[in-house]
Amino acid sequence: VPLRRAFATEGKFQLRVATPTQIIWDQECDQLDVSGTAGDMGILANHTPVVAQLKPSVLRVTNGKDTTSLFVSSGFVVFNQDNTCNVTAVDGVPLDQLDAEAAK
Repeated sequence: VPLRRAFATEGKFQLRVATPTQIIWDQECDQLDVSGTAGDMGILANHTPVVAQLKPSVLRVTNGKDTTSLFVSSGFVVFNQDNTCNVTAVDGVPLDQLDAEAAK
């Protein structure tokens, strides 16, 4: 019988954000905010398992009082039953490293 969760809880979960050529993020975090094709979603520890398609957007990763922004061109977010989260993006980069001229 699969474990079913009714709600997310406070705490940390392991997040990995990767493209075909690099791992952009691989650390624990408190919250991940994503923009999917079906709408925006905030993910906390012990979230119900989910798969969502991402639209080109900025992911917001919160860890304590720190927030890191990562740009992804598109992809998928998968929150697993074991309290891990994987974002697989076609392309992505930390927002503070985004080169606006190169993106044109």
